[in-house]
Amino acid sequence: MPGTYVHQLPGKFTGPNASTLPSFSPPDPFNLGTWAAAYWASDPAQAFPATGQPMTNLRDGSGNGNALAPLGSLGLPKYLSSDASMNGRPALSFDGTQVLYKALTAGVNWPWSWVAITRATALPTSGYQLFAGETAANSGQGAGLTAPTGGNPNAGYVINPNPALTGGTADLNSHLIAAVAASGTSKIQVDGSTVASGSAGTTAVNQIALGAGIIAGTPSLGNGWRGTIGFLGLYLGDVTAQPWWPSFKSWAAGYYGLSVS
Repeated sequence: MPGTYVHQLPGKFTGPNASTLPSFSPPDPFNLGTWAAAYWASDPAQAFPATGQPMTNLRDGSGNGNALAPLGSLGLPKYLSSDASMNGRPALSFDGTQVLYKALTAGVNWPWSWVAITRATALPTSGYQLFAGETAANSGQGAGLTAPTGGNPNAGYVINPNPALTGGTADLNSHLIAAVAASGTSKIQVDGSTVASGSAGTTAVNQIALGAGIIAGTPSLGNGWRGTIGFLGLYLGDVTAQPWWPSFKSWAAGYYGLSVS
């Protein structure tokens, strides 16, 4: 019998015989990729605090159980219900002294990739400034920005599995960053364009530190991020070589208003 169906986002229908209609999930960063860990400031399954309040936990949308939590007495990032620089989307805000953390019971060897949709609110003047940290054995490991060096008078991008790979010119805009550490050629892509390619170290990942590099032992912060983060994902392999990567880039461009090639 004819009837009227009402489409209710996300993925629900109501009306006569609605149960016979196929359900669907709108694209999001969790169902577009096969992540080892993934965190999204717009996650519909996450309970967020009021805007401006600290985040005390963050769900892992990959399904692998790597939820993030506080680390000792270190500071916590704040939730922003809307970040104008990210197309008005939610984000987590970091001031360089804050982190959410998960220790991995089994280290992840290379190749691996950090993927972030993020914006710096300040550029580093020395050392590194990391939106993601790895390896609890050393400080300053992960991916983010590097201060000006002798060969580059501007702040740039870095993947630092020791030795570091750096390149490009950083700014204070929102970007999609993919940092790939591989046994052969490592690389950094910003908005789909490669800004650095070459040899880098092959440090294993045995922790996930959102917004910082972690110095083991105390623990204390090393190289904290100053900026906002909309998404962070850990992929085991070269994420830019995956067949779903173009779809992910397209989603990121549309959702966050980025210019991605």
